[in-house]
Parts: sequence; C-alpha cells; structure tokens
Amino acid sequence: MKRAFILFPAVLVVLSLLLMANNGTAFSDDCITWVCEYDDITKTWNCYWYIPPGCPGQPTPVPLPTYIATMVATPGDYPIALPPTDPLVQPCKVDGYAYDELTSCLTCVDSPYPNVAGATVCQACQSVTRQPYPRGMVDVENRFRVYGPTIAEASVQVCATKDDCLDDINVNGVRDVKYYLRWVRADDQIPIWGWDERRWNVVNHQSPDTGYGWQAIHTYKTSSYSLTGDCYETDPNCDKPRNGPSLAKGEYLPAYQVKVLTPWYAQYRVTYQTLRHWSACVWSLHVLDCCSTSDPDLDSECTRSVHEPPRPGDHGCKVDFRDCVQAGKADSYDDPICWTDHDTGWQAIDARIFGSDYPFAYGSRAGNEETDLEGARCNVVPVPIIEVQGVLDQH
Repeated sequence: MKRAFILFPAVLVVLSLLLMANNGTAFSDDCITWVCEYDDITKTWNCYWYIPPGCPGQPTPVPLPTYIATMVATPGDYPIALPPTDPLVQPCKVDGYAYDELTSCLTCVDSPYPNVAGATVCQACQSVTRQPYPRGMVDVENRFRVYGPTIAEASVQVCATKDDCLDDINVNGVRDVKYYLRWVRADDQIPIWGWDERRWNVVNHQSPDTGYGWQAIHTYKTSSYSLTGDCYETDPNCDKPRNGPSLAKGEYLPAYQVKVLTPWYAQYRVTYQTLRHWSACVWSLHVLDCCSTSDPDLDSECTRSVHEPPRPGDHGCKVDFRDCVQAGKADSYDDPICWTDHDTGWQAIDARIFGSDYPFAYGSRAGNEETDLEGARCNVVPVPIIEVQGVLDQH
C-alpha cells in the first residue's frame, strides 16, 4: 500500500498536465480533491482525482471521476467498528451487586439500564455423598465428599434492535446487547463443613465442630438420639431433627444437620454488535493533517497517507465515515454485513465488593444426593448416628 502512494505524486503531476492541455485552464487548488475509497468486496482501495461541480475552470459537462489506481489494502484496516462505551461493557455498576447468603444468589441492584437491574444468578446446588450410609455409628468415621455442577449461568437481553438500544440505553449504532452473570466453583479453594456437634463434645475437645476440604472425615462421639428420653427441643440433650434416612424408605431418624459451604467465583460478560463503518480518505490541497481519529487502524492509515501526499505541497485529508446503508453495502440495517460481533469475555467480580472476606464467596447450596431412601436436598445433609450395643455370648 505504501508503495502505491509513493507513485501518486508523479501520476498526479502527469494528470494535471493532461487536464491543462485539454482545457487550457488549471483548476483551482481549493476544489480539486483526491479520493480513496475502500471496497470491502474486492479488498482494494479505489482512488481517483475528483473535480466537484462549481469548480472554477471546470469543463462542461462535469467529467466523471478520473480513475487513478487500485491498491491492495492492509488486512483488517477497513471497515471498522466504533468502540463501545464504558456503560455498555459494564452494564451493572461496579459496586451495584448484592449477595444473599441464605440463597447463595447474586443480583445486580444498581444499573443505568432497566433490563439489567434485577438480573440474578444462584450457585449450582452441590451434592454430598457419605459412608457409611444410611446410618453412621458412634466412634466410627464418616467420610463425606461434595460434588456437582461447577458453573451456574443466567443472562438478560439488555436491548435487541438498533432502535431499541438507542431508546433503552441511549447508545447509537449497537444492537443485540446481552448481559451474563455466572458463578464458577472455586476448586482451588476449600469448602467448610459444619458438623452440628453436641456442645459438650466441642467444649471438651472430643470432636471439632468444623471440617475442611472437598472430601472430609468426621467421627461423632454421641448418638443423634435423645440422651434423656422425652425432652424439650431447646435441651441440647434432645433428639436431633428427625429427617435422617433409615433402612426403610419413608422412615426417618434423628440426625445431625451437617452443612457445607462451597466457594465460588462471580463473573460477568457482555456480548453485543456494533454498526460497521466504511471510510473514505478525501484529499484536499489545503486541508492540513485533519484526519486524526481515535481508531488506531484508521489513524495509522491516514498518517501514512499524510506523510506521503499524492501531490507536492501542503496536503492533508479528511475522513468520511459511512455505515453500510450510506455506503451502499446493504439495503437495510438487518443485513449481517452491517454488524461486527463483540464479546468482553468473562470478567471477574471481586466478591469483596459485596461483603465477602475473599475474592470469592462461600455459598450454602449443598445437600445430600438422591437415593432410594431419601430425596435430594440443597441445604443440609442429615446424618443419623446410632449407638452400637455390644452382645456378649453367655456360656
């Protein structure tokens, strides 16, 4: 592309001499322009010398644009997509999240966009297996393992069409904006187990009240049954809640209420499309280096052109942006050629902004898996523990 521009000054001088010879008049520098347009179909630049109507000394009728050269464009320079605005790539405010520890759900509560406020995602329910099953015994190890889906995802449509996005989020030239929230299980962190131990066992250091790990072991020193017969529920010696499985389906036993907190990372993502724009660098003899633009590809292209003007003297260019319809590339904005896909990818939400002590958040959505003896739960693992009665042979 650079090589083609180097040849332009000589070409233009020859062209100017031809025009003067044919018409006997040199055209005014104020109106003669050099135009380069990119053809997205052929992937080439079409450049020509253009004499607009009303130019002093122009022949009658006005001549068609004079074709000068075709150059292979640098891949990726054109067409371009306008950069997104900050609210578009972060529809929920940085500190606009709320976390419900009881439900393990994250909600966007503060957003400038009505469809985003209220977007919620809850952690995936984790299942717990244990051995022995269905009942454990005093002074016998119970082995626990937690497993389950590692991702939970939800999404909302922020706006669908170009007109909707302009009305709903006041951003022009975008469509199909979607906002995603998800939890990813933090397998590099450690779950925390609550064993629901009898108070005196913890105080006397007979048994810990908590455990750690994706797999854990705990030994109970006391039965989950009442130690004193009939008693009030507020008495720590009473039966544990009667919801644990037994050897018979539908029969439930007093059980320790084991709970496990699993760690999760919160993330968000935005996908959207922006209107593609085609551009033409229009050369004029007295427009000085006016093609500065925020787009790096376009800016570098214009800068190379300015440094190598098509004609000696003070030359510059101006950039004309046109969308697909204005550029004649499509009949309507529904044509896929008009749009460029964007995806922020999954971005981390630091859980400390909504109250966690860590970059991740602990959630309580875990319970026993479904078996022939009991249904699945998502908030507790009932563990019946029975006393083992010794039997002595009498001789």
